[in-house]
Amino acid sequence: MRILVVGRGAREHALLWRLARSPGTELFCAPGNAGTDLLAETVPLAEIDVGGLAVFARQNRIELVVVGPRLLQAHHIGRRLGQPRQQTEVL
Repeated sequence: MRILVVGRGAREHALLWRLARSPGTELFCAPGNAGTDLLAETVPLAEIDVGGLAVFARQNRIELVVVGPRLLQAHHIGRRLGQPRQQTEVL
């Protein structure tokens, strides 16, 4: 499964750390940080660049978007990136 994690902090690092243990996952993180670089491919897009993230997700056949920052969760960024409603639950 191809997964995009959106964010740059410790929460996103923890999410990636756990997701990396799942077999068959290919991980991407936007924008990421030095710690997430070890777990996922870094995507040089800001968390708030919804248009850029949507293009990246389509072009790279992303199957799941995990949004870390609470502010972005509140604005339903996952839905704007094309995730079905049932896959945009807040963790």
